[in-house]
Amino acid sequence: MPVNKLWLEHTERAAWESVEALREKLLEAEKRIERLAPPVEGWPELLATLDALKEERGLGAHSYGALIRELNELLTESLASARASEGELAREREKRALPAATTRAKRFDSEDELPSALMADEDEYESGAGAQALRNLWRRYRAHLRETSRISPDNLLLAIEGEVDQLAELDEPDLPDAALTLAVLAMRLEHEARKRA
Repeated sequence: MPVNKLWLEHTERAAWESVEALREKLLEAEKRIERLAPPVEGWPELLATLDALKEERGLGAHSYGALIRELNELLTESLASARASEGELAREREKRALPAATTRAKRFDSEDELPSALMADEDEYESGAGAQALRNLWRRYRAHLRETSRISPDNLLLAIEGEVDQLAELDEPDLPDAALTLAVLAMRLEHEARKRA
């Protein structure tokens, strides 16, 4: 019986295409298996690490899957605890900084001029930037006395610590204002300490 050459070529081509498709699928399956499991040489190290963690943390898991779940729970709890601690620390810093920040934000009356007795001894402070700085300091100090008639030295120290903690975050133009606020708080601390002595 005669064989059609075209039919043979078509069948042969189809067979080769099927073989090539099967080879590609086989290669993809092998790659997938490699991705799902680490190489054999990695298993002992992985299992030794898991065993050490189990012993170190006193975990009671009976299988490696359960051990990994237990470690994941511990990690989740630790991260939640760390976030809670960070929140508490941030709230505490806000509390400390609050008195200092409100003092810095206040405007001062022109009637709170620096007493002339304080400026009389120093020529450089009789006019110019030095005199202006002293006047600003004195105004802020008087305003602070009016705003907080009673304040403990401990609260003043907390306010000073809050201001110092914020110094690193301030832009250069804000530093003179922060320095004045620190000076006012230091003057007030000295005043309160003298009253208690």
